[in-house]
This record gives sequence, structure tokens and C-alpha cells, in this order.
Amino acid sequence: IRNISPEQELNIDELYSYAVERTERIALKEEAIQQADSQKAAAFASFFPSLSLVYNKFYRIPGPNSHFNPFYTEPNPLTGGSSTSSLPPTVGPGTRLLLSIPILNGVNQYTTYKAAGALANVRMNEAKYESGRLYLEIAQAYYNILQLKEVILLEEKKIDLVRKMI
Repeated sequence: IRNISPEQELNIDELYSYAVERTERIALKEEAIQQADSQKAAAFASFFPSLSLVYNKFYRIPGPNSHFNPFYTEPNPLTGGSSTSSLPPTVGPGTRLLLSIPILNGVNQYTTYKAAGALANVRMNEAKYESGRLYLEIAQAYYNILQLKEVILLEEKKIDLVRKMI
């Protein structure tokens, strides 16, 4: 939307679209604040241990002998497999509980939490600045209207004086 200059005449639709454009700046800043707050909440939530249920029905990793020995068969997951497996417990088929405790990741998440908090403060200050600019623009537009009214009044007085002289 183009800038409004004092000599333009605008209808109500143009003024409305101009006002909407100005208030959308504030809405965008509020959305940025909400995103920063949710980032902060996600970083805070990552401090805590998580417990989840893992279910792998069809996931299999073939053994090392399957390519070399033609008589090799995979162990049946229902009867159990080898007890000397080097696979982590979440790789094989079946259902299990998985507990995740972020010990080493805690420092990284703490810095993420602090950075997200600072970002939320920055976004809040930007929104305050934008709302202040909006009030300034409203005040400037009102001042321009008052100046135009004064100019119109002075021009009418000039016209009256010229008519009296003629």
C-alpha cells in the first residue's frame, strides 16, 4: 500500500486497507512472540526425562551370517533370539518401554532455554516499538488533519477578504 500524502483524497475502503496494513504489523509481532514462547517451553520440557512405549512389529536386521551361509535362518521373534545380541533393545521387534534421561543434553537445552527466553523478550520489545510507531503514525495523521483544517480556514478568510475588496 502506498504512503498517504496530505493532498490525496481517500475513500473509506482505502483508509480501511491502510489501517489493516498497519495493524497487521502488530499481529505479526505478536505471532513472533508466541513462537518464541513456545520455543522456550519446548526447551524447558526437554529437561525432563521422557518415558515412551516403543512397538516394532516388522523391523529386522539380518545377521552377519545370512549372506555367507545359505542354511542360515533368522531367529523367530516369538520364540526369542540369541542372548548374546549386540543390538540395542529398541532395534528388535516387540514392545518395550523406553526411558530417556537427557543428562549430557541438559547443558545444550539450558542454553537453548535461555536463548529462547531472550528471544521472547526481544520480540516483546519489538512489538512495543511497533505499537508505539503505530500511535505515532496515528498522531501524525491527526496533526496533518488539524493542519489542513487550519489551512482551509485561512484560505476561506483570504477568499472573504478578496471578495470584500472587489
